[in-house]
Amino acid sequence: MTGPFADIGPDLYRENPFRVAGLPVDADTRRIRKRLDAFRMAERLGTAGSLGATPLPLDPAPDLAAVQDALQRLRDPVRRLEAELFWFWPLSEQDGPGPDEALTALAAGEIEIAENIWDRQRGTPARAIGLHNLAVLDHALALDLGEVGGASDDHWSMAMLSWAKIVDDDAVWARMAWRARALADPRLGQGTVDAMRAGLVPALLSVSARLCGRAAREEQPGTAARHVTLLRSVGFRDTLVDAALRDEVRHDAADVRRLTEDTVRRAQGDRPTANGNARALLDASEPKLTALGELLPEDDPLLTGVRDEIATSILACAVMYAEETEDWPEVVWLLERALESARSDAIRTNVRDNLQTARQMKTYSMCWFCGERPQDDDSAFEQPISGETQHRQAYAGGPRQFVWKTAKARVPRCTECRDLHRGRVREQRVTRGLVWASLLVIFAFLTVGLGSADRVGAAIMFGMIAFVVLLCAPIAFTARPELDDAEQDSVKDFEPIRDQLRKGWHLGPGPGPLV
Repeated sequence: MTGPFADIGPDLYRENPFRVAGLPVDADTRRIRKRLDAFRMAERLGTAGSLGATPLPLDPAPDLAAVQDALQRLRDPVRRLEAELFWFWPLSEQDGPGPDEALTALAAGEIEIAENIWDRQRGTPARAIGLHNLAVLDHALALDLGEVGGASDDHWSMAMLSWAKIVDDDAVWARMAWRARALADPRLGQGTVDAMRAGLVPALLSVSARLCGRAAREEQPGTAARHVTLLRSVGFRDTLVDAALRDEVRHDAADVRRLTEDTVRRAQGDRPTANGNARALLDASEPKLTALGELLPEDDPLLTGVRDEIATSILACAVMYAEETEDWPEVVWLLERALESARSDAIRTNVRDNLQTARQMKTYSMCWFCGERPQDDDSAFEQPISGETQHRQAYAGGPRQFVWKTAKARVPRCTECRDLHRGRVREQRVTRGLVWASLLVIFAFLTVGLGSADRVGAAIMFGMIAFVVLLCAPIAFTARPELDDAEQDSVKDFEPIRDQLRKGWHLGPGPGPLV
């Protein structure tokens, strides 16, 4: 960010100078110096824990170097005024001198008591202070948990609702203007306060966006998206929310763009391994895309642009790889991933056209039956098909006759599937041979065996052979195709055959229905 709150981040409360040093926001120079001296003395004596209770004490307690660094930041009047905005304001400004009851309770760990005191300020002159302090308390507790979602959800909801009210609350900003005057520094003025008021919401949103980005990158599904929904529901303008989220993931988008450029460059240097480069791009870009998708609307130009660049790079790698290897299953897989990523119509059309071609090439390059092994030209299965059957006269007054067209569609098949299919036919031939042999034996028994002395034994043997013949004859003499029923059905889905079936053709060489 630039302007007010340029250094704001998720640690804005843990690094707040007033929290680090244990000082109230109205501490003057003398009190600041006295507090620093107390820290130095405690450092020498090893009694840092005896400096007294303060609201929301840090754990672990800050050392002297951290305190000195925090107090150094208070020398800048603008940074001091920012720090005052993000810490508790004393009600004693309205109640007169004396200890602040709410801050005393908070220092003692009695958070609910402090909340009740501030909540009771509604309708009183201290209303703006109470509203502000409730926002700071919930925001600080949420950020101390260091996350969005989970146990911090209630704190986030209350904090964002309160801050949304504060932006439009003139009384809050009147107090800020009063504090700017009280600091009596020429670098502060009404313009400073106005700039803070204008920059508060973008600053708050940038903090939330950073935590959302962290949650998305750490693969906490839905956490960031829920927080984004919260930010949109409390009254912040969508344009401001979108701008903060876009700023948070802009470097993710830039990283992906570099990845796509590097991927294509490496693929051009080694085209046979271009598929590996494309797969590496998909793996490397996935967490980045997750962050982008969790934080940005699906139609956000930044997100759609990144997705298109990934699709274009994968397409380029797939084309290079296909030209070198003709490994069509891999090419189809890559192009399917590219199509999933592409968003613009022009790129989707380009990818889809290439994918259609690759799928056709895959269909003809792989065995249709197992889908695992390359096809072999000499092993193709030839499926007879016929169609366009007509009943017509060859000449006037002549007899009517059926005419039809026939063709053979070559279905890609590997040698292993060919041997499996043809093995069924060979089994049938063996069975048929056994049946013929058995019939010859029966004939021999009929002509010779029954005339022998052992008619009973011959009859038993005859009966056994006849039983085998009756059992095997249906198998032996029923025509058995190479393909079983499931395989034959799958042939109908082979694209060239499917196209002809849709035109009214059918499997087999014989005539089909009349056209």
